Order: sequence, then C-alpha cells, then structure tokens
Amino acid sequence: MSVTVVEPLAERRQAAEAFGARAFEPGGLEVEWFFEAAIDASGVPAAVEANLPFLTVNAPIVLVGLGDRAVPFPAGGREIRGAFAYRQPDFVHAVE
Repeated sequence: MSVTVVEPLAERRQAAEAFGARAFEPGGLEVEWFFEAAIDASGVPAAVEANLPFLTVNAPIVLVGLGDRAVPFPAGGREIRGAFAYRQPDFVHAVE
C-alpha cells in the first residue's frame, strides 16, 4: 500500500516523507491520479472537496478531523465515515 499526503506545512510534508509517504502541497497532485480512499484530518470542508476529483467511484472518505463547519454533501455518492466531535458550545453544555 502506498500513502500520499497533501499538507500545506513543509515540516509536516517532510515528516510524512520520513515515514515513506509521497507528500505534496495543496494543488500539487497530478490530475490523472486516482485513489481508493481518502482520510481527511484537517476538518476543513474545502480540503474534503479538493479530494473528490482524485477518488475512484466507490472510494470511501474517512473524516477524522471534524470541525464545526459543514462537510460537502453529496460526496459523489461515496461512503463517508467520521469520528465523533464536539464543538465548544457542546463542551459548555456538558459541563453545566
């Protein structure tokens, strides 16, 4: 299995490469590349949307960096999975 990372910070790209991944700046992927899955750890909806053209038809999308902004739906009919996340108001309510 190969891993490809898209990361805006050079230090993080270097760390990914040190573990054997191919690493690119946002916008640096080749148009003809396709991936069988995507894992997004940013929680940024625009990052999820940027992945869609590079995924095969049935590729799942795993969201582990959930934020409080909406993720783009539909995602081309792909399965979306994610980790449960709380927003700041949720924590306040839980403490009360």
